[in-house]
Amino acid sequence: MEKILIVEDNKTLSSILKQRLEKDGFLIDIVEGGFALLAYLRDAEEPDAVILDLFIPEKSGLELLDSLTNKWGKAKIFIYTAQVNLKSACLRYPAVCRFFKKTEDMKSLIEAIKEELRTR
Repeated sequence: MEKILIVEDNKTLSSILKQRLEKDGFLIDIVEGGFALLAYLRDAEEPDAVILDLFIPEKSGLELLDSLTNKWGKAKIFIYTAQVNLKSACLRYPAVCRFFKKTEDMKSLIEAIKEELRTR
């Protein structure tokens, strides 16, 4: 089973994402802030994908992209955020597969993840 890490401080949103992705057969872990993500990077095995919000407590998701890509070279990163002005900065990273605005349909994000992980 593919493992996905959700980096999101909105508990309702992360819970909905978790339920929908588990329904599709993915294993899910959730961290809520920058320091929690750094601890996860240190202690956990590399997931197959990361859903990353850019506006999280302690450190921004954009600040953490270097740490993510340096530690985990194979994980696919999906940006899911309201910070649309940072799209070009995020897409400089080869591991960033797609960028989704939180106002868009969550279904598009989930479909993109399934397509990316199930076709490699």
